[in-house]
Amino acid sequence: MLFDIGDILYFYSPHAGYPKYHLCVLKIINDDAAKFLYLNSNNGFAADFIVSDTEIPCLPPSKTGKSIISCSQLILANKRQLKLYKVKKIGRLDKKIAARLLKFVKTTDALSNTDKKIVTNALSKIN
Repeated sequence: MLFDIGDILYFYSPHAGYPKYHLCVLKIINDDAAKFLYLNSNNGFAADFIVSDTEIPCLPPSKTGKSIISCSQLILANKRQLKLYKVKKIGRLDKKIAARLLKFVKTTDALSNTDKKIVTNALSKIN
């Protein structure tokens, strides 16, 4: 269960009953929870960063042809939850997309100042 900032992870959600995908923006340190942005294929919110499916090739193709990185809230998961969700690293966010996403996150008001700082710090480290 080793992963780092910028990694794209597969989660099996027992609540939803299907796989979900997340972008790591803060890895687990000691007993603190890791933090993630949610990846989706449907958009509709101002805080959605939209790219073509082909720009994140580790994700399965979507019906919309788009991949969405939701920048409205951070998802938290501790070690126990990550084990329960059978988390696997499936890829890594490309540095060019990370740079575009960084510009986008700086303009959104959907994240709290604390969360925005976590995300911008993470995205600036992806190379």
